[in-house]
Amino acid sequence: MMRPTSLRKAFTMPVLAALVLLLITSKPVHAGVWVTELNSSKSSDINQPCCIAYASSQGQILASGWTNGNAGSTTHTNSGGTDAFVLILNETDGAVLNSIVFGTSANEKVHNLYYNSKTDQIVVFGTTAGTFSGQSSSGGTDLFISVIERSSLAIATFQYGSSGDDEPVDLLFYQDNMYLGIGNGRFERSKTQPTNALVLFQVTTSKSLDKKEVKVMNNQTNGYYGAYAAAPKDTQARFGIAYELSTVPNGRQAYNVTEYNSLFVAQTTNALTKSLGPNSIPISPTALQYSASTTAWWYVASEPGYSNKYYPPSWPGVTNGTSFLIGKVGPDEPLRIPPVIPYDLWFPSALQLDNRRYQYFGFRSFLGTGLTNPNLILNRVGWQYGPFSFHDAQLGAIETFVAGDNWFLQGALPIESNGNFFIYAGRWDQEQNVYNCMGTEMRRNFSFAVGLNDRVIGFGDVGSQCPEYTIDAVKGSGSFYYAIGSSTGSLTGQDRNNAGLTNTTVILGISYNNSGPAATRFSFPRIFETCELPCESIPPPTPSPSPTPSPTKTSTKTPTKTPTKTPTKTPNKTPTKTPTKSSSGLPTTSFVPTVTVSQNPSVLPSSVPPTEKGSISVTP
Repeated sequence: MMRPTSLRKAFTMPVLAALVLLLITSKPVHAGVWVTELNSSKSSDINQPCCIAYASSQGQILASGWTNGNAGSTTHTNSGGTDAFVLILNETDGAVLNSIVFGTSANEKVHNLYYNSKTDQIVVFGTTAGTFSGQSSSGGTDLFISVIERSSLAIATFQYGSSGDDEPVDLLFYQDNMYLGIGNGRFERSKTQPTNALVLFQVTTSKSLDKKEVKVMNNQTNGYYGAYAAAPKDTQARFGIAYELSTVPNGRQAYNVTEYNSLFVAQTTNALTKSLGPNSIPISPTALQYSASTTAWWYVASEPGYSNKYYPPSWPGVTNGTSFLIGKVGPDEPLRIPPVIPYDLWFPSALQLDNRRYQYFGFRSFLGTGLTNPNLILNRVGWQYGPFSFHDAQLGAIETFVAGDNWFLQGALPIESNGNFFIYAGRWDQEQNVYNCMGTEMRRNFSFAVGLNDRVIGFGDVGSQCPEYTIDAVKGSGSFYYAIGSSTGSLTGQDRNNAGLTNTTVILGISYNNSGPAATRFSFPRIFETCELPCESIPPPTPSPSPTPSPTKTSTKTPTKTPTKTPTKTPNKTPTKTPTKSSSGLPTTSFVPTVTVSQNPSVLPSSVPPTEKGSISVTP
């Protein structure tokens, strides 16, 4: 659903098969603004997005995820279950240049994607329930690192894990030649028990296994170890991990940052705690970065901490909520935390350091009120920023001055040279419009914002009447950004045949203009949307040419706050589709190309949760 200004548009635009086919080969009006979507024509299709990267020297966009199909590839076939995929796209028009699909006879999932411009290598990090050729299974679900030569598409895969099911945490590139996979393992444990081990293995850029190790971190019967964030230590042969140690479901929880060398030997450990009168409360980290200019590890965190799914989030004296915390720890200084900012329910999602201006930015979602209606509680996106000295911390939040406007943060990109930051999120109206189905989180859109210091200078969203989730984004050349996400509908006119309930992968090219009103600065591709999620709207009342003082029982009633729902929330086997119309008034057809690309730019929330995604951490 396109939104050229702050006002919601209520119509949709499917397209004829011939027009969709034309869009695959036509040139965009503005290069770099396009939408590409994986084919998905039945409810059993799995096309889950993960990550996106930019190969700037090649003028290409790299997108990854996992699929039970072939992701449009004509040279690779699915090996069974869900396989990993990597799409190589032209950054100008979104055309798919290559589609790589690889895996085992069991299920693979992708967690990280990285492009090494020095070696021209694409690196994929994820999990496998099977065994790759030339590798051996450690037991349960293992981690894998695949190094792909972009020019030849040759793939070298390395597999490792604990004796139980492993969960990916992050992929780091450090020491200028090493890809490091980090995961939480279950040493001699079933998948229903908490993770208790740290899994580390690293592969060189010359595609050889350098080192691997499973460290049992908590061997107690109900002991839990969970790594939450990791980062390289600048250009040094070291890395840091922020993690929790606890006994579940009600033992003491401790949070630390430990620095390791390239031999996986711990060098320093700092505890993360917040003083609360005579007591101290452990704080749960959610992002980690190292700053050479401050020689310290920076983090964003929350208390009492909601990261451990095995542990009820409750602390004495702490009510239903979290506090937003930004701090730093280093070998020569204690834990430092600026003023605590209380916000309900959501923990912080992103940390970015501006080393040019010596500033930190911590981004989060929270529940709060907007300026248009102080009595209405909304999902909002905000941030705290300030100098590395922690003096004069400032706050900012997305404020669109649209009543009922909800935003939920998915992530933020590194601070740009001009000081701008880029946020990717989800956006939806608070209540459903009974005439066009839009509104509530079930109809959220791909959403983006650009900010500077404490204010938003541009924002916008695009999507179908079905829910969309923005999973990952990357800065391209000039004013262009690229994003990957999921939709249970279609932005290219596909007939999904899924009742609006299953995802497919969508890749977007968008541009940002640094002038004009904030609500019009983004340029989005023109979409041709379809959505099969049943609509809860009712038709508007039929106007009467003359008033009727005493309406009969069959008269058309003005809709109330609880209108009759047509159809019902529970879809049947042939659900009524959300009404759609194209800009030309043409009906939707059943033609679905393997990979659909729309390249005509113009300018405009959810039932399926976002896929787990990890953004590669790289030495600056």
